[in-house]
Amino acid sequence: MKKFIDQAISILDRIVPKDKNIIVFGANEMRGINGNVKAVLRSWPKNSKTKTFRPYVISIYNEKFLGIETIDPRSLKGIVILLRSYTVVVSHVYSDLYWHTLYSGKGRRMINLWHGIPLKRIGPWRGLGKTTILIASSKAERLTLSACTELRLENIFVTGFPRSDQLFNDLKNLRQEAIKKLNLKNVEQKWILYAPTYRKSSRIPHYLHKMPDFSYKELVNFLQKHNASLIVRPHVNYMFSDFKENDRIIFAPYSKLPEIEPLYALADILVTDYSSSFFEYLNINRPIIGLVPDLEEYEKNPGLLYDYESIFPGPLARNWDTLQKLISEALKDPKKYSSLREDRKRLFNQFTDGNSTKRCIELICNLSIK
Repeated sequence: MKKFIDQAISILDRIVPKDKNIIVFGANEMRGINGNVKAVLRSWPKNSKTKTFRPYVISIYNEKFLGIETIDPRSLKGIVILLRSYTVVVSHVYSDLYWHTLYSGKGRRMINLWHGIPLKRIGPWRGLGKTTILIASSKAERLTLSACTELRLENIFVTGFPRSDQLFNDLKNLRQEAIKKLNLKNVEQKWILYAPTYRKSSRIPHYLHKMPDFSYKELVNFLQKHNASLIVRPHVNYMFSDFKENDRIIFAPYSKLPEIEPLYALADILVTDYSSSFFEYLNINRPIIGLVPDLEEYEKNPGLLYDYESIFPGPLARNWDTLQKLISEALKDPKKYSSLREDRKRLFNQFTDGNSTKRCIELICNLSIK
């Protein structure tokens, strides 16, 4: 039935006139509004440039934002609003609007606020659907996105990521948000965030808890020795459930905390692999460790967009034993590699002024940019 309706909407979309005052926001493949789109929506009513527009949020969960009406894309009203919209703002592509054919419709501005600096090989995506405007965090990412999506450089705007503004403007409150939502004790200790990338299976031996030399007992003893806790943040597309929890190992999946920025604010150290999380974590200049036992293999399949060892902003571990040593060193001397992190931050995060949301809103409201 949905496929049939999608086709009907595609036909109607060609003849229904567009209203330049209507802006529709969708995100995250209908799993809930988050990331850059959510950051823009929070600031939308406060910006004077938005006053002449009629904004709508597309959500099947009836998510609420101040001063903005939420509509269900499956309802008649939702379909009519989508058909009449001249500007849509998303974070991924087709699924963000529920009806896939709307993203390839003509006569509509498609603004993609994206969801992370790509590190793994992506594309080539010819034009990223019918995207007309794409944002990037830096000139380096702009070039990469153009190569991967085949969008022209003039369609990619370096604004910085709106969601990162919190790391510059509200770090203390972000930290408290993580403590509250994860029901943590606000005690004096160190927090280590483990945020690996998506893999097709949690059984492969490249996740921390699947490595041949890993020991839960050693991990717990290590954490106790350093008065630290490990926060495990699996990728939103794969919620592995076999990482044992206890008082010092906390599971923080998307369902508990959709936004990862509060975890960045809480964490004293980030341990990751090929996730793009380290690009954003660079903004607060804290230790970053790469756990990459399969680097050579991963560089071949699925492949990376950069030479990993050249751009990574910290030391690399190939096994559990080395990881323990590197974490110990980072806890003892968190300023080590600080200059390297600052260098990589300048390369991948052009704006550190906390005004990326403002730049994105001005881009969305500028109808002369199509």
